[in-house]
Amino acid sequence: MRTDFLFRGRISPDDIVIRHVKSSLKKSVLISKESGHIWNRYLAEAAKKRLPLYDAAIYRLERLVKEGGRIELSLSKVSYKFAKTAPAIQQIDEFDERYYPMSLSTAGLIKTVDDKYVLGLKDSLKTNRSNIVMVGGVVSASEMKLKNGQDIFNAFTREVREELGVDGRDVADCTLRSIIKSNAMKIFLVFSASLRLNSEDLLKKFKHRDDKELESLKLVSATALKKTLSDLGGYRKHIHTLI
Repeated sequence: MRTDFLFRGRISPDDIVIRHVKSSLKKSVLISKESGHIWNRYLAEAAKKRLPLYDAAIYRLERLVKEGGRIELSLSKVSYKFAKTAPAIQQIDEFDERYYPMSLSTAGLIKTVDDKYVLGLKDSLKTNRSNIVMVGGVVSASEMKLKNGQDIFNAFTREVREELGVDGRDVADCTLRSIIKSNAMKIFLVFSASLRLNSEDLLKKFKHRDDKELESLKLVSATALKKTLSDLGGYRKHIHTLI
């Protein structure tokens, strides 16, 4: 599956329409069996590293329609377990996209007032090192029902507040910049946002966060961010062209 832009531009909450539809996800005994094996391995690794890992319903993109400056997203639900394990299933390449999770996640190009972009370091289940990640996360159907475009923006800003330890008033100028279909069978809603904080103040707030998903922050210039995202590859290589 090739990484590609489904949408690229700038769009506000009022220009997004949400529809909830029945899932068209196709099932395979082989895929389900392998997903279960991989999930059990991930659970064991998470327990060993004392990392939280649990299954829940998240949103799946069924269809995207662009018309007259507006975007219509048709959504169903899929399990986080399947979205997490599907990229590790070797045989899944033998199937088409109807069998893929196509789960919805958010990712942010977040900038401080002193022009530093925010990346996070997160412990990895698969290795003994930390991974560089963008602030964001899966869009949970268990925690909130998406009714309109504002709810999608709220899902992103909530991740920003929780992961960075900032307040709602610290986040400004939030815009949806692109929607990317990744080679990991996921759909990323990529936002840009500004913080009303400089780097020093952000790091102070981060120390007192309740959510410990990110181990630490990496604050970089626009040039360094472009190189980092390009080097990381996958959908992030596409995001670096938005900066």
